[in-house]
Amino acid sequence: MRLAAQWDIIHPAVDENGYELYHTATPRNATPAFHAHDFYEFYFFISGDASAYIEEFAYRLKPRDVVIFAPGMMHRSFFHQTEAYYERLLVYISAESLRKIAYKQSNLLLTVEELVQSRRFAASLSHESFACCRDT
Repeated sequence: MRLAAQWDIIHPAVDENGYELYHTATPRNATPAFHAHDFYEFYFFISGDASAYIEEFAYRLKPRDVVIFAPGMMHRSFFHQTEAYYERLLVYISAESLRKIAYKQSNLLLTVEELVQSRRFAASLSHESFACCRDT
């Protein structure tokens, strides 16, 4: 798995099974350029004033939003207040690792691919679901 440069990494956790986890929580003074990866990025927005752009789609982020950036899709974040506090949890995971994850006999990769194909890149999680993701 190849990763682009990361900024403001507070506590990374890297696993030999094809995923990486980053929790970032800092003020931002620059907006990253459009870029793409060869893996999935799950972007859990915690706080701040930002939008996510995925190709021609734009999402104004709210706390508890999760955004899926699929491999090869051009995307970036935009910070509306450059000096504002901005916090998110990033999960980078290969398609092969998603394929290996099963929940109640479902194929997680197939589910994610269906969401991406239907252009459903973002969703808001309940307080309970978001807390579960954040505290794991």
